[in-house]
Amino acid sequence: MSDPQNTSDTQYTEYAGQHEAIQHEQKHVHDVYQAIAPGFSATRRKRQPWPSVVNFLMKQPKGALGLDIGCGNGRHLSVRSDIILIGLDR
Repeated sequence: MSDPQNTSDTQYTEYAGQHEAIQHEQKHVHDVYQAIAPGFSATRRKRQPWPSVVNFLMKQPKGALGLDIGCGNGRHLSVRSDIILIGLDR
């Protein structure tokens, strides 16, 4: 019987084509977004945070912790200064 505390029992193996898939994603997703990021962000700076997101954030208790996955230019991260919001865009 394996010990659940022993992480050496867990093995991760590379699947066929994983390296190619990672390269494809880098070239056709991440590199494209990096190339268009300045223009994309410039078109969104003037836009206000989405009202539904602001409403949700206003309902959270002081000191709450939130994670905005896919935050783009981070328009929602500064809605409240008394909660902790972490933005992740990759």
